[in-house]
Amino acid sequence: MFSFFTDKESLEDIIFYNDDKYPNWKKIIGKNFTEIYLDISNDELKREMENDESPLWLFSIELGGNVNYSALGNKLDFNKEDTFINFIHPDSFPHSVFVSSTISEENTDYFNRKTGLAFCNIKRFNDNLLTNGFYKELEKGEHAGNEGWKTMVNSISITSNATVISDPYLLSNEDGRKNAGIENCINLFDSILPGRIDIEYHITLICEDNKKTEDWCLRKSGELITRIKKLRPYEIKVEVFFMKALHKRVIIQNYIYGSCDKGFSVFNTQKPMVVRDDNDFRFDTLFKSINFSGDTEYESTEKLLKRIKKNCDNITERIRNIGTDMNCRIIGDCNKDKSVRNRLLSSL
Repeated sequence: MFSFFTDKESLEDIIFYNDDKYPNWKKIIGKNFTEIYLDISNDELKREMENDESPLWLFSIELGGNVNYSALGNKLDFNKEDTFINFIHPDSFPHSVFVSSTISEENTDYFNRKTGLAFCNIKRFNDNLLTNGFYKELEKGEHAGNEGWKTMVNSISITSNATVISDPYLLSNEDGRKNAGIENCINLFDSILPGRIDIEYHITLICEDNKKTEDWCLRKSGELITRIKKLRPYEIKVEVFFMKALHKRVIIQNYIYGSCDKGFSVFNTQKPMVVRDDNDFRFDTLFKSINFSGDTEYESTEKLLKRIKKNCDNITERIRNIGTDMNCRIIGDCNKDKSVRNRLLSSL
């Protein structure tokens, strides 16, 4: 589920009093995949839903009674770190947004940094926070701006605390003496990792070994893991699953769903702004398609993450039973029992 944490005043502002200011968010929180965690008591919520003049009741009726409200019992306090973090841990709600009428700008920045999740005061709440995106058709030899990956992803500025990339040939493309997948991953993560975060960052990379030896897998993934960890001063946990990967090459973060048609080895290792081969890159926030028919990016993300999680669990079980083998290896910072660590997957 997508989780929307808020207080009654902020919610009423979005769905009733200033609904013309928040048309996108009104649609997002009205979807059946969104759980609205409202910081009132169960009794208060019951009274609201029995009051035919209540904005909460009217919003529910407008959507055929399909709004998912949950009462938090006045437990949210955005000015008390211990109360908040103990009550709502980022590992349990990786796809969540927090909107408050009382949170200060200082505490907004503080909790963004503390959790890697999106916090905002209703007075500064952006209706387009999760409805923008980036798409680029890439031609071989093309210069993608002055900085390659940074040029492409910098137009979407939003926090995160985890990333999953699935690409069957991620580490299989050699470019002269360098591995194109490793070099592209380093430049990509240097572009998308937060500058500062106070929670460990989770990265899961899923690729196939393409009949390479175990020694090759250890060397290539070891180099990649070491170099990623050096990109930022905070703790980064990286796990590499060598297994049958999805055909679709995807990147998923807390608020991002992206893809590369021919994989993420996009740029030349010697000239990291020059495209290696015809490709395309999409980097969208979770509700870019909220105003169109069909699935939103969030729904696509959930479907793919569930498939990836199932495949990871199968590999974990196989390794426990018979050990490692071709396309059956886990290297890096997985849990001690070989299960996947990444909160985008472990929360499912």
